[in-house]
Amino acid sequence: MVRRTKQSFSYAQVEGALAKVLEIAPDQFGAFAARLRHLRSLDVPRSSKPGSGRRISYDWTHAAQMLMALLFQSLGCAPRISAEAAWAAENSFEVAAKGPELMFAILPENDFDVFRVDQFPAIVGRQLTCAVVNLSRALAKLDAHLSDGKQTTTTL
Repeated sequence: MVRRTKQSFSYAQVEGALAKVLEIAPDQFGAFAARLRHLRSLDVPRSSKPGSGRRISYDWTHAAQMLMALLFQSLGCAPRISAEAAWAAENSFEVAAKGPELMFAILPENDFDVFRVDQFPAIVGRQLTCAVVNLSRALAKLDAHLSDGKQTTTTL
């Protein structure tokens, strides 16, 4: 599992892992890269800006934020709402890795909810519409694809 230690990744490593998780076809890569650029303009991932001419080092949380925003966009959510959902989901990333399988939902009025998979009927059944992502499985897939690439372990 990638997130147990503080590791850093290049943009290309994160972009490649996200493309694999989302099964982006080669002919769709240009549109995918444009979505990532747009997310950066919306501050996804949230990170310190290194300044002009400096490389950004991404950690697992940055990659997970990007994945969540892209998954909600794939469900038809607007980029701004997807960005807000990614920031809200960040609080549940570690819990999703350790505990019961967690779902993350965007509910009407741009409300967000995190719940165990066994609570799905009770939470979603009350809604007319919502967008739901299996947070635990999405993050597990991200782990697997980030592990495929080479990363740099940083000493804290």
